[in-house]
Amino acid sequence: MKLTYSKRIQISLCSLILFLSSIILLHHTSKDKTLIEYSYNVLYEVLYPFQNISNNIVNFFNNTIDKYIYLVNLKEENKSLKFKIARLEKRNLKLHEEKYENRKLKRLLKIKRKVNYAQIGAEIIGYNPSKWGQSIIINRGKIDNIKVGDPVISHEGVVGQVINVSPNTSKVLILIDRTSAIDVFLQQSRARGVIIGGGNELCQLKYILKNNDTKIGDKVLTSGLDGIFPKGLLVGHVADLSPIPSGLFDTIKVMPIVDFTKLEFVTVLKLK
Repeated sequence: MKLTYSKRIQISLCSLILFLSSIILLHHTSKDKTLIEYSYNVLYEVLYPFQNISNNIVNFFNNTIDKYIYLVNLKEENKSLKFKIARLEKRNLKLHEEKYENRKLKRLLKIKRKVNYAQIGAEIIGYNPSKWGQSIIINRGKIDNIKVGDPVISHEGVVGQVINVSPNTSKVLILIDRTSAIDVFLQQSRARGVIIGGGNELCQLKYILKNNDTKIGDKVLTSGLDGIFPKGLLVGHVADLSPIPSGLFDTIKVMPIVDFTKLEFVTVLKLK
C-alpha cells in the first residue's frame, strides 16, 4: 500500500522530532564530550538544509516587499512629476499668451504716438463673416464714449469703422466688406484712390491712373482726406495689377495688412 504525500511528511516530521529528542536527551545524560560534539555535528548536518530553505524563503519575502515598496514610491513620484509637468506647461502657455498680447500692445502704443487721437482698447467678442456683410462686435459701447463713424485699427493697420453702437458693445464694418470705402494713396507714387471691400480677402483699389507706375508690393496708406481715418495708417499692399488697354485706370487688387481671421484686439480712435 502506497503512502500518500501527507503521510510521508508526517512520518518524516515524527522521525525528525524523535531524532532531536534523542540528541537533547543525550546532551543531558551523557558525559562523553566527544559523543555530544558528534551529536551536535549530526544535528547541524540534518538541520542545515531546512535552515537554508528557511533563509531563502525569508530573503524572498523581504526582497518582494522591498520591490513592492519601491514600485509604490515610484508610482507616487511619477504621479507627482506628471502633475508638475502639467502645471509648468499651463504656466508656459499663459506666459506665451501674455508675451503675445504685450507685443501687440507695444505696437499699438507706437501708433498712438504717431496720431493725435485718443485710443480706446477693445476685445473682439463676435465675428460675422456672411456674404451679406462682414463685421465684428467689440466689447466697448456708448458708456465708453464710442460713436458711429469712429475709426478702428489694430497694431498692424486699418480694421474698419463703427456702424452701430449699444450701451456695452459696438458693431464694426471691416475693411473687406463690399460696402466699405476708404480714401487712400500709394506710398511710392503718391497717387490717390479709394479702396473698396471685395467681400473676400482682397480689396479693390479704384481710380488709380495708368501713368502712375504702380507695382506689385506697393504700400497703400490712408490719406486722411475722408475725415475718418488719420493720414498714414497702413491699409495693405498691391497684390495684383491688371491694366485695361481701353480704360483710364488700372485694375488693382490689394491684400489688407490685417489678417481678420486672427484678429483678437483692436483700438477705437477718438479725435482729441
